[in-house]
Amino acid sequence: MISVVVYGRNDSHGYNPHKRAAISLNCIAAVLDDPDDEILFVDWNTPDDLPSFPEAIRDTLTPRARRLM
Repeated sequence: MISVVVYGRNDSHGYNPHKRAAISLNCIAAVLDDPDDEILFVDWNTPDDLPSFPEAIRDTLTPRARRLM
């Protein structure tokens, strides 16, 4: 079993953060092959008036990445 811990926040800081995060999470999910593997996403201080980061990128994640998160 492997647990990958990642963190982020939905604040649009930097260039294209949603796209970069979704690509990274999809790639991580693709190499995790044990049924007990997981991706733990810690939403760090997203402003209350915005959706959490995983909610904001949900539509660009693969089904496997969504299942592992």
